[in-house]
Amino acid sequence: MHIFLRCLVVIGLGFSTFGHLRADSARDAVLEGLRPKKFVLSIGMGKFQDPVWRELRFSRKDARDVYGFFRKDEKNFDGGELLSDIDHPLGPDDIRKAFARLEQDNRNEEDTVVVYVSTHGTVAYKDDGKVGRYIVTSKTDPKHMKDTALDYDQLVSSFQALKSRKKVLILAFCHSGVGKSVLTPEMKRALAQLKGPYFEEPIQERSEGSIILTASGWREPALEDERLQNDVYTHYLIEGFTQDRNGDGAVSITEAHAYAAQKTYDYTQGRQRPSAIMELLGSDPIIVSGSLKEKSKSSTASLFSLMDRFSKLVVSVDGKDYGSVEKGLTVPEGEVRLTIKDPENHKVLADRVVNFQSGREYSIANYLLPRLPHSLMLGVSVIQFLDQTTQKGYAPTVSQGFNLRYTYEEAFSLYDLVLEGSYFPEQKEKIEVDTQLSGRREFEQKRSMVGLMAGGSRRVPLDSLSRSDRSIHTDAHWLVGLKVLELKRTLSEPAFEQLDKSVATGGLTIGGGAEVTWAYHLVRAGFDIRADFLKNFTADSTRILTLPSASLYVGSFW
Repeated sequence: MHIFLRCLVVIGLGFSTFGHLRADSARDAVLEGLRPKKFVLSIGMGKFQDPVWRELRFSRKDARDVYGFFRKDEKNFDGGELLSDIDHPLGPDDIRKAFARLEQDNRNEEDTVVVYVSTHGTVAYKDDGKVGRYIVTSKTDPKHMKDTALDYDQLVSSFQALKSRKKVLILAFCHSGVGKSVLTPEMKRALAQLKGPYFEEPIQERSEGSIILTASGWREPALEDERLQNDVYTHYLIEGFTQDRNGDGAVSITEAHAYAAQKTYDYTQGRQRPSAIMELLGSDPIIVSGSLKEKSKSSTASLFSLMDRFSKLVVSVDGKDYGSVEKGLTVPEGEVRLTIKDPENHKVLADRVVNFQSGREYSIANYLLPRLPHSLMLGVSVIQFLDQTTQKGYAPTVSQGFNLRYTYEEAFSLYDLVLEGSYFPEQKEKIEVDTQLSGRREFEQKRSMVGLMAGGSRRVPLDSLSRSDRSIHTDAHWLVGLKVLELKRTLSEPAFEQLDKSVATGGLTIGGGAEVTWAYHLVRAGFDIRADFLKNFTADSTRILTLPSASLYVGSFW
């Protein structure tokens, strides 16, 4: 019996241990599924079926080198795919399928995704008659571009559709007709007849959490080099993957690109200038090697330059000198006053309030864009006195009027100057007045009001209600100011000694609201809710009159 009981205990313990192991295994599987992962898709095409597209010597090696760097064990990339035409020719469908596989793997917004493409670029007319950019595949037929080449816009759309908020698209080709770009004879003749550029830099391609790096400017060649045995930009980009320029322990893709851009420019003697498209609000750093030091992870952001002409500029934050931005700077998070100077002539190029978010990267070029601090807005307002005595004897009805507002942003460091004039047209209404002979009586009056306000305002960005490229952005704001209000009225009762009467008062105004700005259209609209606390001008014993108001307004800025 004892032996039987012991057996039962042993079996029970076995099942319990097995159950715990299964539970631990299931938990580990869930945690593994939730862990942010890293993926690379590297595409290289160098042989082409149609003789119009000359063979590229190093594009497949470029793709192999990029893939090899990220798939080294120490880089901790979880998965990837090398797509090359070394074994068989590739068509647009092969690339689309590769993106579909990548999209299936990329299930977490925090995943890191690197996509690299090396081949020829070209341009051709689209169905709408406009010139469009295409990516040449091994099977591209110049007479049937739409079906045999990959539409550039389609490639970017597939990239932007990836779930990751930390993704980079590296394009080692161009559309200039030189270097890694070929134009058909028909296309060359057609473009020669155009009076203007056939396409503009694609500003609309900015998207939250994504970076697009190109081997050259939009009308410059992307070159291969026999001595480097690579595309020039790709060679220096891979070299840049190990260059920790700001000393924070990690190399981000923007650090690597900044390094490669300068090296490429110098090597090609200015013929090739790599460029970058990234969101204006800053982006989460895409780490390609190393890991951030603990002190670099908390309460700081990174400021960098991707252009040589900006790399010597010096930066100060809230009056503290941070030096040159050449190798990247670590700056404090939060709303700060950023000043950028040219060290050669000490000229202030930018002096503005910015909001740095911890752990994000920001390009200094974004803050050198012209600032438009002035705005003029026209609005409609409704107001009413809350005090019962004032309502009955002076202003019984809600007043509706107009206001004109001027704002000068950052006039006082972090604060804006706001000046406003308001007018409430004459309106007829009945008031109640206590008379000595007949007691309380009703009289008709016509009343109008004029107001002036001067105050200071503070804006707070609402990123959740803004587009990442700042083309549409929303700010909340609060305001404190001084207000003067004049009330004019005309009484229709001859028994009064003075038919026309005017009274003025003043006090404090406090309020808040929100504004939406459409940057490309120079349009701004918003609303305000305020409370005015004015000195009492009536015979009542109350010292302060409260006057709430609400406004809607729209205008422009310059």
